[in-house]
Amino acid sequence: MTPDATKSKGNELNLTHKWYETPKRKGGKKGGNTQFGPRYTS
Repeated sequence: MTPDATKSKGNELNLTHKWYETPKRKGGKKGGNTQFGPRYTS
């Protein structure tokens, strides 16, 4: 499990917003449909 997964579910909304920007830098677009947002999928 990723460290961000341990955070409260209320923070997930905030995480998704910034997590959606990370894949562009990492080059990972898979898993973007999850409500958790694209994690470390590269």
